[in-house]
Amino acid sequence: MIQSKRFSLACVLGCASSLALSIAPAQAASFTADDVVSQCFSPSTSSFGPHTCANVNGFFTLTASTNPIDPTSDNVLTQKKVGGITGIGVAQSGLSAINQDPASGEISSNETLQVLFKKAATLSQLQLSFLYPPNTPENPAYGDLVFEAAIITAEGSALNGILTVTGKDSANWSGADGTVENLRVSSLGSAGLYAIYNPFGGNRIAGFNLTALAGANTGGGYSDFSLRSVSVPEPATLAGLGLVGLLAASRRRSAKQAN
Repeated sequence: MIQSKRFSLACVLGCASSLALSIAPAQAASFTADDVVSQCFSPSTSSFGPHTCANVNGFFTLTASTNPIDPTSDNVLTQKKVGGITGIGVAQSGLSAINQDPASGEISSNETLQVLFKKAATLSQLQLSFLYPPNTPENPAYGDLVFEAAIITAEGSALNGILTVTGKDSANWSGADGTVENLRVSSLGSAGLYAIYNPFGGNRIAGFNLTALAGANTGGGYSDFSLRSVSVPEPATLAGLGLVGLLAASRRRSAKQAN
């Protein structure tokens, strides 16, 4: 009888170990602007999309709004492509052409692009496109008069940071955590693409909001930009907790019988 109980406990231990080994590490949840266009823009060639694009790749919801966020806003998502890179922006609903939007279909200081997660997670990488320095003969761009800057604010949190272009291939990130890297130069015909890695460190957030820095609008210039991609490490599944509980209960029973 004692041997039978020992065998049962050994089985539980073995099963628990096998399950622990079989649980895969956290998987990254991510999307690109092209994913948003293919899943929510109809037709996919349209410059304008819906007000809200839900369940992108099963994890993200994007909403176009005003700044500050207004749930009654009729703003819509937009798409544009520069240098082979697609970006998602915001525009007022009803515009017949993207060039009628003051920000040319990008995110400006009076607009917000909200990105919410299916469940709280850390933001491991964020890519922003179409950010340029002032136009110069040495680096012709798109007539910009300011070093364009984007504000990233964690949803429901005081965490925030500002990405500011400082040259054709450089930028600063003002957040307490994170680093920035230039992926495509900020010059005429190029995407002005920047990646921010771990912008909020290990903090878990429900999502984030994007808007342009209003203070950069000086001398007739203004900031605007688009969203290229997002990546988060999806929280690991806690399957197996039931078996762990069974293991603990079996150990307690074994200890009582030994006494």
